[in-house]
Amino acid sequence: MKWCKATVFFALLVLFSASFLGNSSVATAGTEPSPFTPWINQLGAAQNILVSAGSRIVKSMDNPPDPAVPSPNLTGALNRLEAINNQLVSVDDMVVSLVEEVMGVEPSPFAPLTDIVPALAGVQNAAQAIVDEIESRMGVEPSPFVPAYEDKLRIVQSSAQTISTNTQNYIDQINCNVNCLEIESPAECESFVCCVWIPSDNPELGYCDIDPEYQPGL
Repeated sequence: MKWCKATVFFALLVLFSASFLGNSSVATAGTEPSPFTPWINQLGAAQNILVSAGSRIVKSMDNPPDPAVPSPNLTGALNRLEAINNQLVSVDDMVVSLVEEVMGVEPSPFAPLTDIVPALAGVQNAAQAIVDEIESRMGVEPSPFVPAYEDKLRIVQSSAQTISTNTQNYIDQINCNVNCLEIESPAECESFVCCVWIPSDNPELGYCDIDPEYQPGL
């Protein structure tokens, strides 16, 4: 089933790439083509999918199901949000797969991994825009949405937040130039300015992670 989903998603990437990549604002670093261009292009396509999903979510929230209208109206709205959510989950799977693949590429001073950071930032911004737009519509009283519709919106928002969080973590990790999660000792962890040791009552359960307050270049 996982391979089937991946196949469908990459087919969608091809369609969106043909439609949007010519106008994509995602740029590669430097004047020479980056060896990471294939990954950058796929991340650009993922960004465009998220932008399209965000537009459809806004359209749906602008015309939410009316409690006075028979259930088929609500069912249709829920089904559309479910389809969008499935797309977001596929985008997250694809981004994780891409970045893990890129992380395995031999580092080179002439082709730094940071080349893909602008593309990841584009994905992160598009995902966070979905999170923020839904949150802005939820923060009013009385709620303009019926409970079932609001619950589905929260699921979509959670999926978008996962993408935003994951991509930001990847950006931090790339800028940090070390995978903090692979470090097993507090001393080694704290030797990197971008890592922080997360303690536990059980010393064996402590772990190293990206410092949430880490800011590259500072």
